[in-house]
Amino acid sequence: FYQLSFTVVGSNGYRVAVADVRLSPTFEVAHGAVTKLRVEREPGDLASGFLLSTQPAVRLLDAQDNVADDVYPTTWVRGETDDAIQVQLQGFNGSALTGTVSVFPVRGWANFTDLGVTGPANEEYKMLFQIPGKPVQKASDFFAVRTFTTMVVSSQPLNPSFLATPMARSPKVLIKDSNGELVPAPFNITVSILLADGSP
Repeated sequence: FYQLSFTVVGSNGYRVAVADVRLSPTFEVAHGAVTKLRVEREPGDLASGFLLSTQPAVRLLDAQDNVADDVYPTTWVRGETDDAIQVQLQGFNGSALTGTVSVFPVRGWANFTDLGVTGPANEEYKMLFQIPGKPVQKASDFFAVRTFTTMVVSSQPLNPSFLATPMARSPKVLIKDSNGELVPAPFNITVSILLADGSP
């Protein structure tokens, strides 16, 4: 037989046999070398200067889309997944990516946890994930960086409200940018009570 191959990762119980011929010893099938990345969790929109509302996660795959989970003992396979996954920002003049931009994969996953962006408001930012020194990379979908300019009270407190009891309807405040788009607001908003004449 010549150049037999497997395309799906399996256990260590495989055998090769031909009818009426002796079985081979058992062997395992491991994933191949990492040849592609897949963005399983896309970066979420954010307010400029804060963290992404959703942090990205990237999966490492071989040519047959098997997850390079690095659980097999073969040295050359393990070496392929020991490389850190790095991320770069594809942004605009004055924009910058913050946080931990290099992550070592664990069982075929590279999970980023503290990425943020500082830069001008725009709906067409992207991130590029790559293994340095190798032709393995993948860009994310577009995500938005927004700057908050307006607070809108979308739900007013219900009148009347009574002393020492919860409001029948609590106010709801939306944070929006200059285009009226909602802005993720990773900060606290303080509320205070004013009298009818505007005094505290």
